[in-house]
Amino acid sequence: PLEIATLWANRVLEEFFQQGDVERSMGLPVSPQCDRACTSLAKSQAGFISFVVLPAFKALGNMLPKLGAKTIPLLEANLNYWESQQPVELL
Repeated sequence: PLEIATLWANRVLEEFFQQGDVERSMGLPVSPQCDRACTSLAKSQAGFISFVVLPAFKALGNMLPKLGAKTIPLLEANLNYWESQQPVELL
């Protein structure tokens, strides 16, 4: 469910931000997705789903069609949600 996915996405991103805070305090470059000042939850989730999760489940779905039939539509709906949450960028 979306409520659980959102809860976990926030938890994971907070962990990333804590890592970025430590990196910054040590004078190190802040790792991608770990900077509180410029990381968007919606954009990071959409990217993660698009480039990691969805391709992995599509490959898995080729081997296990019943699993793919159940998971891929849910992942696509989740991706659509996160994409809809991104601010509109003006040209």
